[in-house]
Amino acid sequence: MHYFDSHVSSSTKNRLVKKISALISKEFKCNNDFISIALHAEQPKNWRQRVYNKHIIQQKYKLIKKPSY
Repeated sequence: MHYFDSHVSSSTKNRLVKKISALISKEFKCNNDFISIALHAEQPKNWRQRVYNKHIIQQKYKLIKKPSY
């Protein structure tokens, strides 16, 4: 998951990952041990080049939730 670098604390990231992981485990009926989550902070000035063009435009067929901008 890519997001604007907003200096999110480690504890906030850990809380978020636990919640996402628990939800995926429940909905997909799989063991939490088999779930991997990556968070990638990106500077807003680099978003278009490093995220939008690479991951959103070129791989839009993979997106389940698309941005609304």
